[in-house]
Amino acid sequence: MADNEQKIQDSEFLREKIKERPLNKKRLLRRTLITAGLGVVFALIASVTFLIMEPLISKRLAPEEAPKQVDFPEEIDINDEIAPEDMLVDEKPEETTPEVQEIPEEKIEEIVATIPKTLDDYNQLGDASVEYVREQQKAMVTVTGAVSNTDWFNETYESKGATAGFIFFNNDVDLLILVDRTNIAKAEKITVTFFDGTNVEGYEKMHDSETNLAVVGVPLASIPGYLTENIKIASLGSSNPVSGLAGLQVVAIGSPVGQDRSVCFGRITSDSAILNKADSNYKLITTDIYGSANGSGVLMDMKGQVIGIIAMKENTSDMGNALCAIGISELKKIITKMGNGIEIPYAGIVGTDVTIEIHNTQDIPYGAFIKEIYMDSPAMLAGIQRGDVIVSVNDKNVDRFATYTNAIMNAHPGEVVSITVKRPSQDEYKEMTFKVEVKAN
Repeated sequence: MADNEQKIQDSEFLREKIKERPLNKKRLLRRTLITAGLGVVFALIASVTFLIMEPLISKRLAPEEAPKQVDFPEEIDINDEIAPEDMLVDEKPEETTPEVQEIPEEKIEEIVATIPKTLDDYNQLGDASVEYVREQQKAMVTVTGAVSNTDWFNETYESKGATAGFIFFNNDVDLLILVDRTNIAKAEKITVTFFDGTNVEGYEKMHDSETNLAVVGVPLASIPGYLTENIKIASLGSSNPVSGLAGLQVVAIGSPVGQDRSVCFGRITSDSAILNKADSNYKLITTDIYGSANGSGVLMDMKGQVIGIIAMKENTSDMGNALCAIGISELKKIITKMGNGIEIPYAGIVGTDVTIEIHNTQDIPYGAFIKEIYMDSPAMLAGIQRGDVIVSVNDKNVDRFATYTNAIMNAHPGEVVSITVKRPSQDEYKEMTFKVEVKAN
């Protein structure tokens, strides 16, 4: 009994003697800091890993759709169907008197009924014109390029240049805009202003040095939804109708008088002038519209179709400020390439057709006559000379300059093409073949 009491007393004594280990605050703080540091490091590693892997995972789970390719229906040129030598006629056709057809009286009355007779008629016609312009301006934009410069006092300032452009395609990724590049060539930042005044940042997708035109892209993701629904895609018409363009009523939209969103009505006075550029010839359209030397924009017919791009720099001195434009039909090839981000092929040959008259009077063979070779161009470096006549490209017959243009446009920068020419030598033409490495314009 006494022994048990003694044991109990010893246990209590032992329990009373046990002491808790004192808290080491420094060690706890150190461990806390180490744990927190490891957590930060882990978070950083996880973030970096996510940033690297997220695009790859996203592409696998939801691959990006490729932009829709720009593609305009190819126009049929009636001149392409008949070679110059095939236009010769062996026998003179019999002269016939054209049959004069009388216009029915009902048709005459119908035509007369459309002519404005009263002030109200003219007002209605004016209102219709205003509504037409408002609708077409939904496809027009102002493209402003900004560049930073430094003055004599080493102070930085920003200079801007603006030009009118039009929306010609939606590739499901960007809105594509065609502009005259003159005022935005050196831009470090491009801003696109839409018809309602909304400003969105854009970028230059591609440009052509010969025509000085450029395609500007505006990401659809950066355009407000309400604006996307109201934007109009311009329709490209034809500058090569069978009946010609002379006398056609047109409207110049954009900045024809050098002021933003200005509009002019008029008529085409001529479409016979040819604008010679490297590897391509373009139709130059002149009008009776008085424009500005700094004018830009487009010519539209009364159906709302673009038939020309205003190009006042192509004006000759005797034309004054008569507004002129480059025909849209001849531009469609380079617009298509630029819209798809493809570089414009360049060989550096300026030429023209050998007509029947020139062939007969000067005994020059049919083909593409070379009027000029650009200095240090691929064609010059290959040995082609002014005065040569191109008769084939890659063994395909060339009967006119347009055929040569098509062949070069189908080539790719870096590709070597075989150009066969006939070169005048004393009293005959000798055939020679050259290998030309096409460059990017």
